[in-house]
Amino acid sequence: MCGFPVNSLDSYLEKLVMHHGLKIAICNQIKPKTAVIQNENNRRGKQSFSKMEPSLMDRRIVRVVTPGSLVEESMLKPEENNYIAALYTPLQQENQNQTYGFAWADLSTGEFRSTVTTADQVANLLTRCSPREILIPMLDDTSDPKLDAILQDALAPSCMITYRSISSFHSVKSEDRQLLTSIAAQKEVEAFSANAIVDYIQFAYKQNSGISAGLQLLRHVDSMDHMIIDYSAWKSLELSTSLSGDKSSSLFHTINKTVTAAGSRILASHLASPLMKIETIRDRQDTVEYFCSQELLILKPLRKQLANIFDLERSLQRVTVHMGTPKDLRNIAISVQKAMGITSLILSSRPPDTNFPNLLKRYCRVGDATRGNSDLLDLVEKIRAAIYDDSAESMGRTYLNLKHNFVRSGYSQELDEWRAIAMISTQTQNVSPKDSKCLDRTKHSLQQKYRSLLSSNRARVLYQTIRGFFIELPIDEYNRLLRERQENTNELHHPLDLLILQQSLKTTMRFRTEELSKLNDAIIEAEERVYDLESQIFDELVECVVQQSNSIRNIAETMAILDVLGSHAQVALDGHYTRPLIDNSREIHIEDGRHCVVEAAHWRGRNNNLSRTVSSSLPRAFVPNSLHLQPSTEPQDDAIGSCCFLTGPNMGGKSTYLRQNAQIVILAQMGSFVPARYARIGLVDQLFCRVGSADDLASDKSTFMIEMEETASILGHATVRSLVVMDEVGRGTSVEDGIAIAGAVLETLCLQQIRTLFATHYTVLPELLSYANTNVSGTLQLFRMEAVGLDYKEKDLQHPLAFTHRVVPGLASKSYGLNTATLAGCPSRVVLRANELLELYRKRYKQEALRCDDNAPNTLDQLEAIRNILKAPRKRSDGNEEALLSQVAALLPS
Repeated sequence: MCGFPVNSLDSYLEKLVMHHGLKIAICNQIKPKTAVIQNENNRRGKQSFSKMEPSLMDRRIVRVVTPGSLVEESMLKPEENNYIAALYTPLQQENQNQTYGFAWADLSTGEFRSTVTTADQVANLLTRCSPREILIPMLDDTSDPKLDAILQDALAPSCMITYRSISSFHSVKSEDRQLLTSIAAQKEVEAFSANAIVDYIQFAYKQNSGISAGLQLLRHVDSMDHMIIDYSAWKSLELSTSLSGDKSSSLFHTINKTVTAAGSRILASHLASPLMKIETIRDRQDTVEYFCSQELLILKPLRKQLANIFDLERSLQRVTVHMGTPKDLRNIAISVQKAMGITSLILSSRPPDTNFPNLLKRYCRVGDATRGNSDLLDLVEKIRAAIYDDSAESMGRTYLNLKHNFVRSGYSQELDEWRAIAMISTQTQNVSPKDSKCLDRTKHSLQQKYRSLLSSNRARVLYQTIRGFFIELPIDEYNRLLRERQENTNELHHPLDLLILQQSLKTTMRFRTEELSKLNDAIIEAEERVYDLESQIFDELVECVVQQSNSIRNIAETMAILDVLGSHAQVALDGHYTRPLIDNSREIHIEDGRHCVVEAAHWRGRNNNLSRTVSSSLPRAFVPNSLHLQPSTEPQDDAIGSCCFLTGPNMGGKSTYLRQNAQIVILAQMGSFVPARYARIGLVDQLFCRVGSADDLASDKSTFMIEMEETASILGHATVRSLVVMDEVGRGTSVEDGIAIAGAVLETLCLQQIRTLFATHYTVLPELLSYANTNVSGTLQLFRMEAVGLDYKEKDLQHPLAFTHRVVPGLASKSYGLNTATLAGCPSRVVLRANELLELYRKRYKQEALRCDDNAPNTLDQLEAIRNILKAPRKRSDGNEEALLSQVAALLPS
């Protein structure tokens, strides 16, 4: 890279790395310091007493900039983590129990995590982590083709895949082994993946050996501590982005009312990993409930003060890895002071201990430790005294992004003395108006002096950064002064004798004097001393911050979590959410639940055009619905059933109902309140979702094939504590095949007492299953989406279908496909013709069915055979799932 100012490097790096996905190697010239000073002295006209020896320019790659190795504030999104991940498995390992080591780190915050996973869970991890760059091992220039296929499906298009040699996963420098000590008891593949990240950081930051030391101690993440959200469920439920890629229509955007960047990142982490520990969930709920009850006294003042806290986590990380600026130091000091004020605010309204949430007690102890840490308090005062604020006195200092001209006047007497000398120079960028006036006064004073000495009003004293002060005379004026000296031979010392020629131009000549040379020398020395002293002050402050980094990091984490809990409370107050009851049962009871994303869209007026009977000037009211799932633990239990069987027309609200209940479960287990009148949630260990349709032409997979793969994954991994959401299973094939497959899948889920939401247009399934297996009928709850419509005759075309969006007991009597087509704007002639063909189809095939041979294979026979296959023991592996699907397909008619 060349041809642009070095101070514009960050803007070019951002475009090349973040927008174009490139890796950039930065190569700097390494030059001896003495040679630089001598060159500067010669340019300024200072006499050099040391001999200049020619030397070669040494150029080295000082850094490799990649998407996952960024720490610069200008190239990061404040509200998102910038993860780099590593995935490792032995390339020769080809058994069914293949394990993967997965590690991820955020260099901008110091977070460092790792875990062990299996091949079928890799996609889930990658989706939740959403890394910007991932490291993959290669052996002899070959990679794992199975792993490549997983990466292609699970990674975002913006994620960079970096292939590294297998040796980078197996070795790490001895000074960085302390980062990996916490996983000594875990599997070897996990340690190897963590090794790869540390090795890659050392490769990217060649001249900064302390960058890897900025990582926190590696922490092992146990998958049993969090709910596992299936890869398909993450996309279908639109947790982080909508299906169209719009983040503003996602669940995260709807519940995100954090006021700090760190709080937004923590909220995203909580959403990706709902908890499985009831005590931790209740601690979060207690704090949210307390904030809701103290809205005016605590919540609003708290959020107002939190909004004034900077991104303490990332500022501290940049300072720790010696890539910080005075702005980062100032932000740290201000944020620590604000944090102490927040602790005082919480303590000032503290009720008796019996009513005070455990989390707030813990955070108040952090605040007490901060107030009791005299070294930290002294550091804050020292930084505030040393560094300019963003006020009138700091204007023109590029907002403290440079490591010079940032120290307050009066902080160091020695620095002020050298600044007084150097202040007449404008070498420093963004010089303040005060310094500029000093320069003008100096030039004006020298110019008056030399004009009087030379008796010439055309003489000028100028200043240049390279040359310093010099006198400039027009050539004709210089010739006149020469003639005067020749005429006045009696003068022993003429003023021209004081001038030393420095440069001759076409129309002017430039001179210096001994006085100006000494002044230039003093300015050079002062500038160097100012730079050295400011660097020394900055390094001292950085060292003090590093010594207090653990305390500051605790404060940063506390403020971020308080921001998240405050956001939950604000969302609950604004949306009239309620506190859910979390227990160890397997039941789910939700009264008047709502889809918070759709409801928010209604209030914004985005969905008003879908209702022809509601004025577009008024927001639509969301219609709440209830859900009750109660699996039977004993054969004699009077349980209401583990499966909600939902039918109804298209656009009636089936998918919304399915998604809202799954989202409510996620919100409940992440410690938030939920959009419902009442909710009781039995812990869910895994969430599966088979909603929507998509094909993968690149992998030669049809919509139906992808649907069957996702269904096979659900059947192979769902447990009695899982929640399964399935929408229109079997619709991608013939009606007979679809009914048989959907019936067999539904029967399997019901017999295993897995909590299931099952939406379909196959209204024959309950009757079919009750005839085939009497044990299923007791687990099915039949519901339908209520709709009001008319049979389509020519006179009825002006009366479209009306959706009430209410879930009511029973089966849908009609699918209302023609009504929906009219509502969508299909031409009336097409709808009328469709109605005629429907009547013809019913008459013809009804007569055909009466003539069918009684011995012909029917759907019940197929269902019985498929049910027997599903009952057979099987292992959870891809090969067995494919064999299972093959057996099922063989039973279906060709």
